[in-house]
Amino acid sequence: MVVEWWNFRRDLSTKIWGGKEHTPGHGALEETALNIAYNPKLIERDLYNKIGSKDLGFQEGGTGFSVFPGIASMGLPQEPGQGLPNFDVDKANQYARELAAAMAESFQDAIRRWDWIASHQPLRQR
Repeated sequence: MVVEWWNFRRDLSTKIWGGKEHTPGHGALEETALNIAYNPKLIERDLYNKIGSKDLGFQEGGTGFSVFPGIASMGLPQEPGQGLPNFDVDKANQYARELAAAMAESFQDAIRRWDWIASHQPLRQR
């Protein structure tokens, strides 16, 4: 199974941090939250505060302008002001827990379905 975690349960960001539902961007709110949940010491909040989101972030998609490699360390959603990092450790942990639980539930559902399919279809003989 392959999971594009950034597109999976996008509603969790809105639930936890508020704002409008958006597609998570690179190095922005959701990725920062997962890194905070893993190890808050890895996050350079002082650097973010010093440089600011204007220079660290670039609005991705819908602009007709695409650059690779990126021209900023954060790829932000199309709507200005959405998806900026939030350094609340409790919310980051909540996001990580709820995302992991939702993914586990989906994995278990897929396995149950595969088991059901396998039990109702004879295997082909070679």
